[in-house]
Amino acid sequence: MFLALNSGGIDSPVAAYLVLKKKYELDFIYFKTDAESKEKTLKTVQKFSETFKKKFKLYSIDHASILNEFLEKSGRWDRKFMCIFCKRMMYRISERCGYKALITGENIGQVASQTLQNLYVLEQSVNIPILRPLLCMDKQEIIDTAKKIGTYEISVKKSIKCQYVPKYPAINTNLERILKIEEKIDMKKVIVASLKNLEVNII
Repeated sequence: MFLALNSGGIDSPVAAYLVLKKKYELDFIYFKTDAESKEKTLKTVQKFSETFKKKFKLYSIDHASILNEFLEKSGRWDRKFMCIFCKRMMYRISERCGYKALITGENIGQVASQTLQNLYVLEQSVNIPILRPLLCMDKQEIIDTAKKIGTYEISVKKSIKCQYVPKYPAINTNLERILKIEEKIDMKKVIVASLKNLEVNII
């Protein structure tokens, strides 16, 4: 069984749909920093429940505390790595949920964190496969699919912009550099704390 990361945006529901269409079993995980995006994720999973006539497990993680830890422990010039750190932590926590692989809506080169080098750095944080069904699709293909499956209107509903995204995010992250930054943080402690407060809904 796979675990799909859902952000409340356009891409991740389409990635999950493509996997479900292949008859694979999956559940969902959402990392929340605000209430509005979580509501979109809930509606997306409900849509899939109706479409595929089955129930899904949705994990919800309070991610703000981990990101605040990064801001507290990192230096001024490290802030550009926030998105990379954020996703590496998402991967690590998701891996601890015990699934065979993670499904993401990442698309090569679409945003700063999704350059080839950054995707490589992200993958080094876990020991299970990261599956990216949208990797080489163009944005219009993804939007067209989202409209077809009924998730587009949910995803584009206005919500609060992530307050943690840096003004100039890193596009060519060096693995040794991010590891050095992460050494300043008690990784085991923050992961255990996140899992302790994990919420689970059956939808």
